[in-house]
Amino acid sequence: MSFVEKTRFHADYHTHTEHSYCCEDITTQRLSRSQGEWSHQIAITDHSAHLVFPTEARGRLDSDEAPAILAASATDGRERVLRYLERVRALGGGFLAGTELDILPDGRPVFPEDLLPELDVVVGAIHALPAVRRGQPVEVALAEWRSQTEALMALGVPILGHPFRYLVQHRLPVRPADVAWLVDQAAARGVALEINSHYLCAEPDRWMVEACLQRGVRLAIGTDAHRWSEHGDFHYHRKLLADYGITTQAALDAVLFDHRQA
Repeated sequence: MSFVEKTRFHADYHTHTEHSYCCEDITTQRLSRSQGEWSHQIAITDHSAHLVFPTEARGRLDSDEAPAILAASATDGRERVLRYLERVRALGGGFLAGTELDILPDGRPVFPEDLLPELDVVVGAIHALPAVRRGQPVEVALAEWRSQTEALMALGVPILGHPFRYLVQHRLPVRPADVAWLVDQAAARGVALEINSHYLCAEPDRWMVEACLQRGVRLAIGTDAHRWSEHGDFHYHRKLLADYGITTQAALDAVLFDHRQA
């Protein structure tokens, strides 16, 4: 019996639906029809900016207009979030209601802060660094990345999603020292760090997993599914964990984030 057959993940903590404009073919209706097909729970964590901002502005988080958009969205955005949560909760117990939490450069969450405790799971993630957009020096961008990371953790997110993706996508260096800093912060605040398989950051992920295992920082499983074919595809997670000797159910349970115990 293979590693895949012998072990199971109890949840995929990061997936998307039609409520995220970047999602391709996953809908809440299709997920509802799939009840019973999965041996794990599925957390629906649509981008908070895509929920709060109006449709025509959903892609404007990484812009100078984002603070004004957030301010203008206070009432209508809250109503959109409430409708979203109602729709997700109607799917039943196989699904967790959550969000991929965006923040502004000043650390303000793009989500009604009083509703965050009502979610089953929150995945904090960085999707906008003004220093990168403005072409400022690398060290300025990395300082901003650290500041936003600290702001997300200060908001109490249990999981930090794809910690290095924005940097890698914009061809900024991710150094072992940056990974060590992140793991130190996560250890101090009890935050889990995500192994994300939607966009691979292989080398930083390896550094991260090794450091997390050494420091006792929990790892969270997230496919970050934007297309149906990504649901339940844990090959990357299993291979990465197996490379560090995590190949039994007991070993997995000892190192993985579990929302039921958070």
